[in-house]
Amino acid sequence: MFQAYTQDQNFLLPPDFQMFLWDSHEAVILNEIIATMDLQELFSSYATSGDVKGRPAYHPVLLLKVLFYAYMNQVFSSRKIAKKLLSDIAFMYLAGKHTPDFRTINRFRKEKGKFLEEIFVQVVLKAQELGLISFGTVSLDGTKIYANASTAQSYDEKRLEKQMKSLFDVADEIDRLEDTEFWEENLDHLPEELKTKEGREKRRQEIETKKRELQEKEKTLKKKEEKLKQEISRKQEQGIVQDRINFTDTDARLMQMKRKDWGVGYNPQIVTENRFILTSRVPNTANDTKELIPLLKKFQEQYERTPKSIQNAKRGCRECILKHQT
Repeated sequence: MFQAYTQDQNFLLPPDFQMFLWDSHEAVILNEIIATMDLQELFSSYATSGDVKGRPAYHPVLLLKVLFYAYMNQVFSSRKIAKKLLSDIAFMYLAGKHTPDFRTINRFRKEKGKFLEEIFVQVVLKAQELGLISFGTVSLDGTKIYANASTAQSYDEKRLEKQMKSLFDVADEIDRLEDTEFWEENLDHLPEELKTKEGREKRRQEIETKKRELQEKEKTLKKKEEKLKQEISRKQEQGIVQDRINFTDTDARLMQMKRKDWGVGYNPQIVTENRFILTSRVPNTANDTKELIPLLKKFQEQYERTPKSIQNAKRGCRECILKHQT
C-alpha cells in the first residue's frame, strides 16, 4: 500500500508560506531580527511621495530581507536571487510573494549599499542580545580573491617605457622603409617587389597601415602613462605605496594567490564568532601581517569595544592565540 499522491490537489484556503517553515528556520529568525531594527536612514534615502513618478518602488524592507537571506546562503548573483523568489519557499516568505527582477535587486544593492553596513552592525548586536555571540574569543581569517581584471593590464613605469621604446623601434623601421621606397637610382639594388609600380604601391599602402597602427598604439600608451601617473599620485596622497596599476581595476593589486599563481586581486579579512561575521575588510595588500590592527580599529568603531581574544581560524586556538586588552 502507498500513501495517496495527488499533485493537483488544491488548498482549501490560500496558503501562508510561514506554515511551510519552522520557528527556528533561519528565514523566520532573520525576519524577526530585521523587524526590530531602526531603518529610518534607509527609508529617508527614498524620494517623498510627492516627488514619486511612475510605478512605486518595492518596499526596502522586502529587498533588505531577501538580500541578507541570499547572502547568508551564498547566493550572490542578482539573477539567481530573482529565480529563488519564484521557486524557494523561504525567499517567497520573506518577499511576501513579490517578485522583483534582478535589475531591481542589483540596483538596490548598488544604490543603498552604504546603509547595509550599519544594518549589518545592528544584526550583530541583536545576535549578542539573543546570546548567540559574546565578543569573547573570535576567529580571524583571510583569503585571496581574483579581481575581474587581467594581469596583462598591470603596468608600472618601466613596462610603459619598454613598450614606448618598442614603438620607437617600429617607427625607425618605417623610416628605413620609406627611405628605400622611392630610391630608384639603381633598381638592381631594390628588393624584387619594389622594382614595379604595383609593388611600390603595395609597399606604400603597407607602410601607411603600419603608421596608423603605430599612432593608435602610441595614443593608447600615452593615455595609460597619464592614467598611471594620476593613480600613483592619488594613492600616494592616501598614504598607499603602489607603483603598479591595473588599468581594468585600479584598486586591485598583483599578488600571489592561494594556488601559488600570480593574479590581480584582493585579500579580504573577516572576524567571526559562532559562525557570525562580526566585521570585515577588503584590502589589496598581499600580506596578512599588517591587517590585524586596521581590522581591530574597524571592529572598535562599529561596536565600541574589542574582543577579549583572537585566534587564527586556520591554525586553531592552541597554536595561535593573541590576547588583546579591551
